[in-house]
Amino acid sequence: MPTKRAPSRAQAAASASGPHPGASPMLNAALVLVAFGYGLALLVDRRELSWPPRELLASLTTLAGCLAMVGPLLLWRRGAAEGTLGELIWMVGGLVLWAFNLSALALGRTRGLDWAAPVGPEVLGPVMVALMIGGWRTGRVAWSWTWTSVTGWVLGLIWIGMGVLALLPDRSSIPGLS
Repeated sequence: MPTKRAPSRAQAAASASGPHPGASPMLNAALVLVAFGYGLALLVDRRELSWPPRELLASLTTLAGCLAMVGPLLLWRRGAAEGTLGELIWMVGGLVLWAFNLSALALGRTRGLDWAAPVGPEVLGPVMVALMIGGWRTGRVAWSWTWTSVTGWVLGLIWIGMGVLALLPDRSSIPGLS
């Protein structure tokens, strides 16, 4: 007869603290929808939505930034519970964007600031590579099929890809990547 494993300290602490208001699936869905809605509103305001699509990277950067900024709000409820590497990527990416936005606000440099992408891909891409390597080497669970883990990995790979593209000398020769 198999024996039942005892929960880890992190799991026991998470279950002992009881449900947190941030754990609501409806709240999570609302935050994600607000993020995408804000991103689409920014794209419409900038006249970047058109057919055929132009400026795909700018649109992708805006949507990824809006989604990343709700990551810390969604994932904060985890507390001390151990998360996956994807969730760490989403959390840190969002915190980096919040930090840049708050520092610009504190310095009074908000004129012309792209709130959804205050830091360029040439900075955020290498930060995500370092985060992935560091998280993997410290023993984080690298992969899980939870929606938060998959979202974190997608955001991280988008930022790394845009960082690599930012290093290309002449992106204008690649159609749709202006």
